[in-house]
Amino acid sequence: MSEPSRQRLGTISILLGAVPVLALISWFVFYTPCGHPRRAIIENIVIWGTVVAVPFGIFACVKEKPRKRALFGLALGLVPLICFVLLVVAIVSSIAAGGKGIPGILDLAMSGANNAPMTFDTGVFVTTETKYYDIKGSTLEELQAQVASLGPHGFMAETVPFYHWNYTYKKENGTCRIDRVRVETRIVFTYPRLNDPAADPALADELEKRVVLIRPHEGEHEGIDRRTGQEIYDTIAGLQPAPSCAELEKELDARAQGVIAKGREANDELDRATDHGKRPAEAT
Repeated sequence: MSEPSRQRLGTISILLGAVPVLALISWFVFYTPCGHPRRAIIENIVIWGTVVAVPFGIFACVKEKPRKRALFGLALGLVPLICFVLLVVAIVSSIAAGGKGIPGILDLAMSGANNAPMTFDTGVFVTTETKYYDIKGSTLEELQAQVASLGPHGFMAETVPFYHWNYTYKKENGTCRIDRVRVETRIVFTYPRLNDPAADPALADELEKRVVLIRPHEGEHEGIDRRTGQEIYDTIAGLQPAPSCAELEKELDARAQGVIAKGREANDELDRATDHGKRPAEAT
């Protein structure tokens, strides 16, 4: 085998080793918490990627000189195997010590396949967060210019929702149905904050008055976002069984995204009706 060919073996080994590692990361980040129907695909990529990467890495280490790249590729291929061994050792050690294994590990690993219960609580959970952007100025006009420049989309304040849902499913009588659902709604408010020690206290008071006036409008956005999160939960929990879990997942995603789009339209309509909180909706 020629020198360039031997050197290429190390590069190929790295690429092959990266496949099961990326699949393993994807499994933990995206699929483990929610009993995802595509989990089996990812798990097969991890298993067969490791089966291919490890022997090829060993072969590359034997053939390639220097072996630096081949060793790195072999190490990548061994990562999923090492993780599995450590997991088994940890669970066995915990059980031997009188426990029931690492809390949640077995439930997460087996959910979806054997209908084991998930560890998350079901229902709708809402959290709020307030962020600020700093503005400076010695006059109200300067502050208004700062808001137009630094404010979210040129406005004084903004309310942005983020939605995340977990779910498990059960296969019964040739169909797949939703079992447990958790929807998390995170609502982030953004307001201006005067950050100028030399500013006139009266100017700070005037800015605070304007922030106070806009808060009820942002509260209306919050109400829409809370209702949207509840509607996402109701939509997912109320889905009818599907012939397969893949079809159920497709229907679930489509309906959830439809609910989010509906909530976005409601927020846009509120801003149009009130000119972004500058006037009451009833006046339109």
